[in-house]
Amino acid sequence: MADITFDRVGKSYGSTKVITDLSLKVADEEFMVFVGPSGCGKSTALRMVAGLESVSEGRLLIGDRVVNDLEPRERDVAIVLQSYALYPHKTVRQNIEFALKIRGMPKPEVDRLVAEAAGILELTPYLDRKPRALSGGQRQRVALGRAIVRRPKAFLFDEPLSNLDAELRVTMRAEIVKLRRKFSTTTIYVTHDQTEAMTMGDRIAVFAPLAEAGASNLMQCDTPMKLYREPANVFVAQFIGSPKMNILEMAVDTEKGRFIADGQAVAIPPAWKGAVSGWPKVLVGIRPEHLRIEPAAAAGTLAAEVEMVEVLGDEAVVHLKAAGQPMSLRTTRGEPVPTVGDVIRLRPDPASVHVFDPQTRQRLRAA
Repeated sequence: MADITFDRVGKSYGSTKVITDLSLKVADEEFMVFVGPSGCGKSTALRMVAGLESVSEGRLLIGDRVVNDLEPRERDVAIVLQSYALYPHKTVRQNIEFALKIRGMPKPEVDRLVAEAAGILELTPYLDRKPRALSGGQRQRVALGRAIVRRPKAFLFDEPLSNLDAELRVTMRAEIVKLRRKFSTTTIYVTHDQTEAMTMGDRIAVFAPLAEAGASNLMQCDTPMKLYREPANVFVAQFIGSPKMNILEMAVDTEKGRFIADGQAVAIPPAWKGAVSGWPKVLVGIRPEHLRIEPAAAAGTLAAEVEMVEVLGDEAVVHLKAAGQPMSLRTTRGEPVPTVGDVIRLRPDPASVHVFDPQTRQRLRAA
């Protein structure tokens, strides 16, 4: 096994920069998730580890070895792609054993490893079938089998579940997590799905396109709960969490201890009073699940007009306009669900308020 280090790595296509100044270390046996919107460089970073893309700047290390100029076969990593990339004319057994036979491994050892992988992935009954006779989930299991049978230094997953339906994605997500626990192999997993990221990763690296990111694509790398509770900037705050965090531009009235927007005011939480002192205005972040509906006459609340309601079984997402700005509210089981056109009063949970610099969009440090 080995750690993987990006040391100020950059990637350009001609004059177009895709990744700049990426510095990140994936620890030995860690499950690291790269997440972000399309075009943010997450798959390109993974493909550089695999050797499928060249490194334009900086150093890329697997263990203590700089691999910038190594061929893919020299890196001892296994990659699982969105497209499965199976050999259609070969059976499941032949697909899984192919890399082992290329290495010249003795047949008894090949048979043992294939049988073990097939057993783990519940593919034993299908070993003599060809990919066209399998479901999408079974084909993805074959791709996983072909990767794990090699016992590589690292597993690389590039959006492997994107082609599967929602129910099967949940099942395969659990399969990959179980495999990770069994083999304890260093893993980088690329996805645009924050649910996959939050439920699978030891740590999550949030990427942004360079046009939004500025100096580096990497916005923040941390544990799932740290990203949720202490996002480093507005981009991370709104990317992690669904619906996304409400961001309101509000003036600061330090004397009266209030945030004000469009003539409405809410109290500055005690933890933020020192941090916002002297600021004329800030960006105030409130997650939809941290807002509560209050009686119409409640002081220190925001008036909000309901514009749309999405009922999701035992909860609902309510889309609103408050203080002249769009917001959303997530109701929980048992709470009343307002209807379109209602004007309601909202109170943020003071312990869950976030505050950001309106210029840099970076999170301020609470007292």
